[in-house]
Amino acid sequence: MVKYTLRRQMRFSNFNLKRNKKEGRYKRFLKVALFVTRQSLPMYSHKKSPHIYSLPQLISCVLLKIYIRNMSYRDLEEFLLSSGDIKRVLGLRRVPNYSTFSRACNRIKGKGIKRLLGKVLEVVISSRSLGFLFTCDSTGFKEDVAGFYYALRSGKKRKRWIKVFYLLDTRTQALVSQVVGRGPSGDR
Repeated sequence: MVKYTLRRQMRFSNFNLKRNKKEGRYKRFLKVALFVTRQSLPMYSHKKSPHIYSLPQLISCVLLKIYIRNMSYRDLEEFLLSSGDIKRVLGLRRVPNYSTFSRACNRIKGKGIKRLLGKVLEVVISSRSLGFLFTCDSTGFKEDVAGFYYALRSGKKRKRWIKVFYLLDTRTQALVSQVVGRGPSGDR
């Protein structure tokens, strides 16, 4: 047991992010995510939980789901089933059910997930020698329940609406910041 933990500590103390040409960005992202989650989360959520999957493994998969975007938990399960390399990176013998990912995500609050994703993206982005490149956009949402046709027919003019500003990282396509305000107003 001691030999195994020492070997594991040596492997993670020499953790480097040198880019392997055959290694994909999802695999690289998962390596960093697993490292960060192992440093900041307990191995298991409860001492009597079945020790099939560790909490860092499950949360790393959830972070990958957020990183890829537009992926459901069922799609994440399919993605892991089709990729042997990613299962090896995570140390999974078998792929968890989609409901296991959902339950693991519910164990950690939304701010905790955002904090972990921020740490992972910070390491992934800093490992690149490129600078930051962001883009900003905004959109408006109507406040009332009247439909467009009714407002057009009755001559009702919308005077206020909800306006949301988004800041995105162009390389990772991750949402960096968002601000909710009231319209009409110009882009900030």
